[in-house]
Amino acid sequence: MTGGNGTRSGEERALSLLGLVRRAGGVVAGVDRVLAGVRTKAPEIAAVLAASDASARTAKQIADKCAFYGVRYVKLGADSSVLAERLGLVSSCAAVAVLKRGPWKPLCDALGDRDGKIEK
Repeated sequence: MTGGNGTRSGEERALSLLGLVRRAGGVVAGVDRVLAGVRTKAPEIAAVLAASDASARTAKQIADKCAFYGVRYVKLGADSSVLAERLGLVSSCAAVAVLKRGPWKPLCDALGDRDGKIEK
């Protein structure tokens, strides 16, 4: 994924940082864990990322929970297998919560203003 000027897209830069953030203890992976994390630790969550192939029900559930608790929500162009690969996971991963730990700011900055962004 490169832009017309040869630079990587913001999403690609963000995905490349996911593994680093994970190693710093700044990622919660998996839909159930993400939903529980948003409910109990909303102030500690910088953003929730949903894979492009997450079911409509799952995406709505995550988006609604994020909207209620005022957590940024971003629907990615990458699918769950790419998300899992970037996290170093064996099985697919439909959602990830990025905690405010490690290099989370560059990751969120790389996403910029994206569709699906919800702020309170």
